[in-house]
Amino acid sequence: MVFGVVLARLGAVVRRVVGVALGAVRVVGGLLVMTTLMVLGGLAVVTSGVLVMLGSLVVVIGTWMLVRHGSVLWFFFPAK
Repeated sequence: MVFGVVLARLGAVVRRVVGVALGAVRVVGGLLVMTTLMVLGGLAVVTSGVLVMLGSLVVVIGTWMLVRHGSVLWFFFPAK
C-alpha cells in the first residue's frame, strides 16, 4: 500500500510537469509575438526618423539655393 501511494503521487507530479511544459510553449509563443511587435514598432520609428531627416535635408538645400542663387526655382528652371 505504501508503494501504491508513492507511485500515485509520482504520477500526479508527472502529469503536472507535462502540463507545465505545454504551458511553457504557449508562453514562449507569446514572447515571440511580443518581440516581433517590438521589432516592427522600432522599424516604424526608425523609418519615420529617416523621413524627418530627409525632409530636413530638403529644407537645408532649399535654403542654401535661396541664399546662393536668390531663388529656389533656379534649380528647376535654369537660365539659358
